[in-house]
Amino acid sequence: QGWFDYQNVYDIAIKTLPENSMIVELGCWKGKSSCYLLTEAFNSGNMFNISFVDTWEGSVEHLDPKCEFHEPNLLTNKDHVWDLFNQYCAKINYPKNLYRKDTFDAVKYFEDNSIAFLYIDTAHEYEHVLKEIDAWYPKVKLGGIIAGHDYFTPGVHRAVNEFFEIRPHPLISLNASWIAFKNY
Repeated sequence: QGWFDYQNVYDIAIKTLPENSMIVELGCWKGKSSCYLLTEAFNSGNMFNISFVDTWEGSVEHLDPKCEFHEPNLLTNKDHVWDLFNQYCAKINYPKNLYRKDTFDAVKYFEDNSIAFLYIDTAHEYEHVLKEIDAWYPKVKLGGIIAGHDYFTPGVHRAVNEFFEIRPHPLISLNASWIAFKNY
């Protein structure tokens, strides 16, 4: 599964962020978006501090044989997706930091006001999304970008809109992504 239709959002980040900016992707799955990000960072000639955060163990839908997103190999090998991610990303010679953790555990490894670009593509349930944005929001620096996928999924849409309604940062949608600019 590729599930990657936000190349344009990553292009914006790579083309506008200054060198040495911190970029964090939450939710990587098999690495299609991660590989694109690393490739574009390499092609830019700039050095970025890129981190990927995921358990690489899938979620409920990946373990359910009745679901279209079922990943049968995870039933017998919890490292299946992790191994694929590493296999694909190893082809790109660009430094990266990997956090094989739940995003709520990994957040403590990042300083407040340190991330220039944060992309969230993890769960789609309202409560999870709201809690995740709230946990990572302090880590994004002033002038930074917070973005995510599946904006038109009901839980994501509601959580994003509610979160940014009380923090009136510019919020736009681009294809299936949402993008907020942290301006205060």
